[in-house]
Amino acid sequence: MRDRIKNIGPWFHNIEIFEGVFTREINPMQGPQPINHPLSRWKGLKPHIPTDMSGLNILDVGSADGFFSVEFAKRGAH
Repeated sequence: MRDRIKNIGPWFHNIEIFEGVFTREINPMQGPQPINHPLSRWKGLKPHIPTDMSGLNILDVGSADGFFSVEFAKRGAH
């Protein structure tokens, strides 16, 4: 799986694919963003996002690697 993640990258967002397996730790995109990008932004948004998004359809426009889409899916969104 790590090889597949590496081959799909490089990664702008640090997405946890499996417990303890993060995209940017395997193949980070070059640039000034920190290795845990966009964790600081997510920490600010997280308290305002419902923990249960079951049954909600989400359109994440301009999501780069899809960090927020993945987080919403973890909360039950489609």
